[in-house]
Parts: sequence; C-alpha cells; structure tokens
Amino acid sequence: MKVYIGNDKQDMAAHAAKMAGDKVREAIRLRGEARIIVATSIVCTCPDTRKAEAVKGALEGPVTNMLPSSFLQLHPDCGMFLDKSSAALLTK
Repeated sequence: MKVYIGNDKQDMAAHAAKMAGDKVREAIRLRGEARIIVATSIVCTCPDTRKAEAVKGALEGPVTNMLPSSFLQLHPDCGMFLDKSSAALLTK
C-alpha cells in the first residue's frame, strides 16, 4: 500500500488528485468491504485526529474482520492519503 502524509487536508487532496491524474474519470463512494476490495484501484483519504487509531490498525495491525479497513493491506493497488494528525500514531 502506498501512503502519503500531507501537511493539511488541502495538501492531501491536491496530492491525491495529482496522483490519480487521467486514470480517474469518475469517483464513486462505495460502502461495504466486498464491493471495495474488488475495485481495480483504491484511493483513501483519511483526515483528522479522530481517524488516527483506525489508520494505525488499518496499516500496521493484523488483517481482521474486527477492523474491515485492514483488508486494504491485501489490495494490490491501494493508496492512502493522510494528514499529519491522522498519521500521528503510525510507527512504521
């Protein structure tokens, strides 16, 4: 999984848009792990301090159904864009 940590929400969003480039024609908000994990590419944005625990579990914890976002570790083309506050608990 590719991880980018921006300075703020605007920086994070700008970098996500730049990385997506012409590949993205339409953004779809999907709900439900089964529909998300079969997507060709996944781009996640996780701003805010409230997301720090979930981000740590998703990126550094074991893959478990107790934290559905941890399944993103198994996806071959997933990028996660974070701000400094949501990445604050990461150790790797």
